[in-house]
Amino acid sequence: MGIGGNEACNAVLSVLRSTATALSTDILKQCSTRATMRVFDQSEIDYLFGYRRGVSPQDAPEQGSGFVQAGADTVRVFKAFFMLPSDIDAAAVQIAAHRPDLEVDAVRAAGQAYATRLERMRYLYSTPAARTALTPPAQIDLGITDPRGQPIA
Repeated sequence: MGIGGNEACNAVLSVLRSTATALSTDILKQCSTRATMRVFDQSEIDYLFGYRRGVSPQDAPEQGSGFVQAGADTVRVFKAFFMLPSDIDAAAVQIAAHRPDLEVDAVRAAGQAYATRLERMRYLYSTPAARTALTPPAQIDLGITDPRGQPIA
């Protein structure tokens, strides 16, 4: 299975049920992190996490609860909370404090594109009214060309 391997990214696969008809064993064996929301059938937990893991549907009785396993860790119960759109800004501020720093080599490789990313994002994701007060970001020469030999900016 080579999903995302060539692109050097982590693929996220989502299925509605953890059964052999929805999730093949070939894919399941390659999943290092597994999660499911509340289920009512023990066989779905057993199929996803392996048999005799010590968890049952009764361990996650509430809406929004589920099970998660990362790597070889034990299966844990979690509770996800419903978030209203009005709560997103406060959550984003809290989450922003937990972002890891980019590695020095990545910063050097990305160069100006990385250094000016926040200004470009601020402009691109602003409303048309807010853009009137912002300076459009300058194009960045990435030092690469398209198949016709034209520079990509």
